[in-house]
Amino acid sequence: MSPIELVSIVVAAVAVVVAAVAVMRVGRAAPGAPAAVDEQTLASYLERTNAEVASLKTQQAADAASTRASLDAAARSIEQAGNRVDGMRRDVTSQLAASAQATTQHLQGLSQTTTEQLRLIRQDTNRQLDEMRATVDDRLTKTLNDRLSSSFKQINESLEAVYRGLGDMKSLAAGVGDLKKTLSNVKTRGILGEVQLGAILSEVLAPAQYAENIATKPGSASLP
Repeated sequence: MSPIELVSIVVAAVAVVVAAVAVMRVGRAAPGAPAAVDEQTLASYLERTNAEVASLKTQQAADAASTRASLDAAARSIEQAGNRVDGMRRDVTSQLAASAQATTQHLQGLSQTTTEQLRLIRQDTNRQLDEMRATVDDRLTKTLNDRLSSSFKQINESLEAVYRGLGDMKSLAAGVGDLKKTLSNVKTRGILGEVQLGAILSEVLAPAQYAENIATKPGSASLP
């Protein structure tokens, strides 16, 4: 019951009491007139009214206590909810901070790992390049030496061939000298010329186109 309803009931009860008192006064003021309200009845009515008022007060106090308890419970619930929200906020903040720290550490670890891997790759690449350079140098040196050796060998062979040609030319010159000495005889030179001419004619003309060892003058004997 609200306080306004309680005040209304109390005002109505007070009005009834005032009216009863006024009636009693009027009855007493006019002797011989019948009493409108009996004092005992009025007292009983007042007692019931006081009892109802006390009951209403008790009910109001109980309602107020219940309302206060409900409000206190609601306040405690709100406070607990706020505490839970604060706790959740702190947990979320802590989790976010831990996650950010873990992510940062993970990224740092990845960066260090990547840097180390790149360093190892660079070292391995440099080593392979050095090995390839050394291999290429060795092969170039070997190829150059082989080619130089082959060139020197060919030059030596050419020089030997030139030396042999010079020897052959000396032998040929000696033979030419001997041939010159041989051809210094007129008869021998004529015979050699006839032989050469016969060889040339046999190669140029058919056998029916020329004749050998014929008599150039009538009556002269032909050569055998």
